[in-house]
Amino acid sequence: MDFQDWKRHVSSTLSLASDLFTVVRLEGGYLNSTIRLELLRDLPDFPESIPHLAGQRSLVLKHYPGYMYAWPEAQLSTARAAIEAKALRMMRDNALIREAFQEQGVSVPSLVHFDESNNVLWMEDFGPRSTMESGLEKLSTDVSSRLGKALAGLHIATMPMNKHLTVEPMAGPLALAEHEARMRNILKDELDVDGLMESLCMKHSPIIGLPHGDVRDDELCLGLGDIWPSSVLLLDDSSSPRLGIIDWEFFGPLHPASELATVTARLYISYLGQGLQEAFEDIARAFVCGYMEIFQESKHGSLVSRVSWSDRAAAAWARVLLNALVRAQGEDGNRWNAQMMGNIRSQAVRLLRRQVDDPILRLVCAIG
Repeated sequence: MDFQDWKRHVSSTLSLASDLFTVVRLEGGYLNSTIRLELLRDLPDFPESIPHLAGQRSLVLKHYPGYMYAWPEAQLSTARAAIEAKALRMMRDNALIREAFQEQGVSVPSLVHFDESNNVLWMEDFGPRSTMESGLEKLSTDVSSRLGKALAGLHIATMPMNKHLTVEPMAGPLALAEHEARMRNILKDELDVDGLMESLCMKHSPIIGLPHGDVRDDELCLGLGDIWPSSVLLLDDSSSPRLGIIDWEFFGPLHPASELATVTARLYISYLGQGLQEAFEDIARAFVCGYMEIFQESKHGSLVSRVSWSDRAAAAWARVLLNALVRAQGEDGNRWNAQMMGNIRSQAVRLLRRQVDDPILRLVCAIG
C-alpha cells in the first residue's frame, strides 16, 4: 500500500474523514508496508467489527502484500498475515505464555483488528522505541537474560506443539523458507551460499529440516521462527527496560534448540555488523543461561534428545551465518570486508561438518 492507499483504507474501515487522522510510514521492514495511525480525537462511534478499538488513539497497521515490499518482483505468500493474527491471539489467550512473559517484563502487541480480505492487521502501538539492535552498545545482561527466560517460557508452554497448534501446520516455517530462498535468488551470491544451504538440507524447511535423523513431535514447540534483535523493543529508558516482541508472521512449529541458536547467532551478526563483537559474549551468555535456567527446570529439559538438540542448534547457527552472507553481499555500504566474510563462510562450512568451535554455540548445544 502507498500513502494514499493507507488513507483510503482507514477512511473506509472507520467511516472517518481523512482530516480526523494521520498516517506515518514506519521504516525498517522490507517484507511489509507498516504505518502508525494517529486518531486526532476520540471516536464517538466505531465499527462493531472492531470492538478492541475503544479507547485507542494510536495504532500500528501492517499490510502483507503477495510479494516483498522492498522487492515487488519477489513473490511471497500472504498466509503470513493470518499466521501473525493467530499468533497474537494465542499470546493473549494462553495463560501459561502470558504469565511467562509478564514475569520477565515482556509484552506482545494486542491484536485490535484483522482485515482478512485486505491482509491488514491493526495492532497495539508501543510507540517510537529503541530496539535491541539499535541499543546494542548499551544493552545490559539483565535484558538479554530476561529475553532468554521469556523465550524458554514460550517453548515450554507449547510443548508438545501438536496440542497447542492454532495455525496451519508448517505454514510459518514454509513461508520463511520461501522468503529466504527468494532473498538468495535476488541478491548477488558470489560465495555459493545457496549451494551450502542445500548441503545443510534446510532449503525447504529451514526451521525443522536437518541433515541427520527425524525429529519427534514431542520435541517440537511453537516459536517466532524469524526473531531478530530489531524485533525486540525496549519499552522504556530505564537500565532494566520492559521488552516488547513484534513480528510474529512466521510463527509455527520448530525445535527449541533451533530458535535458541537462531536468536543467539543473529545477536552475533548484529554485534559483528556494528563492530562491537567484543561485547557479544557477555550478552549472549546471559541470554543462553537465562533460557537454560527456565528450560532445564521443566520436565521437557530431560525429554529432548541430546543429539537432536545439538544437531539442530548447529544447523540453525549455520543457516544464520549463510543468510547473513547473502544479505552482506547485497547491501550498499557493507561494513564486512572480504576477510570477515571469508571467516563467516568458513565457520558455516565447519558447522556443516559438525565442528562446533564457538564457545557460545557450545553452551547452546550443552542445554539438550
